[in-house]
Amino acid sequence: MPPRGLDEFANSRLGLSLAAGVGRATPPAVGRRLATSAAGLVSLRRSTVLVAAVRANQWVVSGGTLAGKDLDDAVRENLENIARFIYDYYHLAEDTAALLERVVISDEVAERIERVRRGEASVFAALHLSNFDLGGRALAQHGFRAQVLSVPDPTDAYRVQNELRREAGLDVTPISIQSLRTAQGRLEGGGAVLTGIDRPIPESTRTYRFFGRPAHVPSVHVRLASRAHVPLVLTWAVMREDGRYEVRCTEVPLSGEHGTEAQRSDTETVLARAAEEIARRPRQWAMAHPIWPEAIEELAALERQVG
Repeated sequence: MPPRGLDEFANSRLGLSLAAGVGRATPPAVGRRLATSAAGLVSLRRSTVLVAAVRANQWVVSGGTLAGKDLDDAVRENLENIARFIYDYYHLAEDTAALLERVVISDEVAERIERVRRGEASVFAALHLSNFDLGGRALAQHGFRAQVLSVPDPTDAYRVQNELRREAGLDVTPISIQSLRTAQGRLEGGGAVLTGIDRPIPESTRTYRFFGRPAHVPSVHVRLASRAHVPLVLTWAVMREDGRYEVRCTEVPLSGEHGTEAQRSDTETVLARAAEEIARRPRQWAMAHPIWPEAIEELAALERQVG
């Protein structure tokens, strides 16, 4: 098992406080340069859990085609992007005018926000793509209101992130039996629920095909949408070539059926559509958790064979 020191620090309250301090105190030219330099150094620590997870994730998304220097470059670029997303989030979070200038809401997203305002219940299935948290903050500034289902038993870092999301106007509730009941009631009352769909759940006994491999990822978004008979809206952000972020969405049709097999099929339909967006911008996939733990060992074995 790779050492966890770097991973634990990155997900600690202290690590997050340090990132927030840099983001708030430094101008963009300096802050992004610091973020890029730090990420480059982190990417060299291949034995850590964080870097091992990113390497395996990027390798699987490539269809197993990345190797050697190409994989090293992909991992470095991915970590540099993640560092930039973190810097931009803290640099822009408290400056509403700058936030709205840097984050663009697509016409489809604007339409969905208006439909929610009119009382059309929807489940928003969010990808950890690009600066998803900054995108969520921008959605709140545009009047989007939703119950956000976050990870159960959050770490100190996640608690800090959840506090920031609440400050932005989002109703954040870690997943539990009670919060799921609340979410169901919210949907029945014409409200919106948002939850991530690509963060792994290691303790789950269920797996779904994602990039052609079984993965322990959520299905709660499908269960909620199916039970309430409401649209499921895949939502993600991208970093454009001009440096601005854009929040996009698309509705993913579900079968309308119930039962274990229907849930599996619908969940994998959503994941297949999500995979399309990740594959378009794999270096913007801000996922530093191991989606496919077995891929870490597979990749290590292949690299040992190469020498």
